[in-house]
Amino acid sequence: MGVMLSILHDAEEHDADTINEGTSLALILAAEDTTSITLTWALSLLFYNRDAMRKVQQELNFHIGKHRLLVTESDTKNLVYLQSIIKETLHLYPAIPLSGIHKTTEDCTINGLFQLALGLFSIFKKFIVIHLGKLF
Repeated sequence: MGVMLSILHDAEEHDADTINEGTSLALILAAEDTTSITLTWALSLLFYNRDAMRKVQQELNFHIGKHRLLVTESDTKNLVYLQSIIKETLHLYPAIPLSGIHKTTEDCTINGLFQLALGLFSIFKKFIVIHLGKLF
C-alpha cells in the first residue's frame, strides 16, 4: 500500500484516503472470493465422500460442540482433520488459478516437450500442473 501511495503521491485525482479505501475494499473482496471458492469446492468434495464428511462432523462436534455456531481462529489448532480437508481442497482446486511469475535462470526443457529460454518469464496454470503429472 505504501508503494502505491508513493507512486500516486503527485496525482491530484484522488486523495490518500480514497486510495486506501479502494485498495482495502479490493483486498477484502479478493479474500472473500477465494474463501468462497475454496469452501464451495470443499463442500462439493465432502458431498461425494460421506465418510470424510462424517469424520469432520465428529471432529467439529467433539471440539466445538453441536450448539456453538462460530468457530474461532483459536479453535483451528484442534481441528486437524478439517485443516487437512482444506489443504487437500486447495491442492486439487486452487482458489487462485495461476502461479506466480517465474524467470528461467538457464535454458531448459520441460519433459522433452517445452523449451524455455534463459530469462523467460512464465506463469503456470496450477490446475494443469497438479492434474497432469505426466507432463510435470
